Amino acid sequence: MIKTIVLTVIALGISVRGQSFNSYKLVKIDTIYSFTDVDDSPEPEMGMPDLYKKWSSNARYPAAARRNGVEGRVIIYFIVDETGVIQESGIQEGIGHGCDEVTLEAFRKAKVKWKPGIKDGKKVKVRMTMPFIFKLG
Repeated sequence: MIKTIVLTVIALGISVRGQSFNSYKLVKIDTIYSFTDVDDSPEPEMGMPDLYKKWSSNARYPAAARRNGVEGRVIIYFIVDETGVIQESGIQEGIGHGCDEVTLEAFRKAKVKWKPGIKDGKKVKVRMTMPFIFKLG
């Protein structure tokens, strides 16, 4: 799925503070691709096993989740830009009891550099998702 945000300004004969606008402009703001729509998906420079190791070392099982026997999968989303920097991140699917917040905070603390996604030979912004599993042992 390609997500394109386009701002279109159409102003015909409109006056703002004495200035007349008699034309329209099409301004392309941003394109964010899904990881399934690119030729090469972004990858952590350190490799996926080391990313999960670093990520999990930053996460602590929330006491409320442990007390209530909460287990499950939290899915985060994030956008990797053309330079490999994460621009935005959040929870796509959570399980509550503090697990969502811990997952996202630990991911952000990892501060991992990414290889950007490639589409048609160009570096592009890509929206990624990753799961984090909570399991009582």
